[in-house]
Amino acid sequence: MSDSKSQPNFLWIYGEDLSPDLACYGTPVVQTPNLDRLVAEGARYTNAFVTCSVCSPSRSAIITGTYQVSFDAHNHRSNRDKPLRQDMQLITDCFRSAGYFTSNSPGPPYNRAGKTDFNFVAENPFDGIDWNQRADGQPFYAQINIPVTHRDFVPDLNRPIDPEDVEIPPYYPNHPITHKDWAMYLESIQVLDRRVGWILKRLDEENLTENTVIFFMSDHGRAHPRGKQFLYDGGTRIPLIVRWPDKIEAGTIVEDLVSGVDFAPTTLSIAGLEVPDFMQGQIFLGEQANQRRAVFSARDRCDETDDRIRAARNKRFKYIRNYYPDRPYTQFN
Repeated sequence: MSDSKSQPNFLWIYGEDLSPDLACYGTPVVQTPNLDRLVAEGARYTNAFVTCSVCSPSRSAIITGTYQVSFDAHNHRSNRDKPLRQDMQLITDCFRSAGYFTSNSPGPPYNRAGKTDFNFVAENPFDGIDWNQRADGQPFYAQINIPVTHRDFVPDLNRPIDPEDVEIPPYYPNHPITHKDWAMYLESIQVLDRRVGWILKRLDEENLTENTVIFFMSDHGRAHPRGKQFLYDGGTRIPLIVRWPDKIEAGTIVEDLVSGVDFAPTTLSIAGLEVPDFMQGQIFLGEQANQRRAVFSARDRCDETDDRIRAARNKRFKYIRNYYPDRPYTQFN
């Protein structure tokens, strides 16, 4: 059994349907002190993107380190009765083989399983729901999927946001309903931040902070028009914060392009584990890190809406190709 004192722990914290609309990314009005703390102690990535703007294809790519279009996981929630391709594994399988305990929950009180929503059958993808179920001295890989930023937004009763104070992007109508909806979204981010604070406090109390690498991210962008289910940046650009004690200089800002398909190989690499050959992502941290020239994303069927759109992006340009130009972007859904 691996020793948790020598083997680092890994914690992926998901905020659902979340764009980089945090205080530490420069968004006014919203307050995110706990995520700001993570940034102050780690690295904030300004060009992080996912491979799809809806949950099941994106999460399928993230958990396998493989583009969803390459293993029939691209149509949203259409393949959940079929097994994963035989030559592939989940990142949890890789960690389990190395002696790690794997868990998944929506966070405190850690009494139920967290969201998976993979676009394939995954039997027992995690060992449990809380890392306290692991054996003594066993390192862990954990996911905490916090759902409050997914519609319907969870309001922040402790610090409500005045809709009149909200700055909305210029491509939305300047209307009270828009401002109210955006304010509710920002309030849910504050609730998310408070729950992240509970997690950080627990790590501190259990003396796990210095030996735990944290990735904070999202499965895709915000649940607004031109965001979720679209390949504009509002749907594919996500926050990415990484805290790796003694390895990442505190307060680092990284402008390198990063894709969601890179999270699994990067996490395995910095854990000192072998990255499987089937993984298509690139390593962006540690001794084997290299820089991307571009990121790629795809939208296929989402819920009842058949579509096929592809996008390629570098730091300066984005190219979106619509393979069904005869269909409107506002198809019934």
